[in-house]
Amino acid sequence: MNSPLIFILKVLALSGAISLLIKYLAPLWPIPANTLDALIAIAFPPLLLAVFLLIRERGIGNGE
Repeated sequence: MNSPLIFILKVLALSGAISLLIKYLAPLWPIPANTLDALIAIAFPPLLLAVFLLIRERGIGNGE
C-alpha cells in the first residue's frame, strides 16, 4: 500500500459491497429464528478471534 488513503478507500469499498450483499441477498435465505442460531452468530466471531490470537501468541506454525 503506497498510501493510507488508498487502504481506507479499499476498506470502505469492501464494507459497502458486503452491506449491499447483506441487504439484497440475505433475505433470499430463510433462516429460522431460534436460540441456537442466535447463540452461534453471537459467540462464533469472538471465539474465532480468541483462537487466532492464541495461535499467534504461542507461535504455532512459525517454527518457534
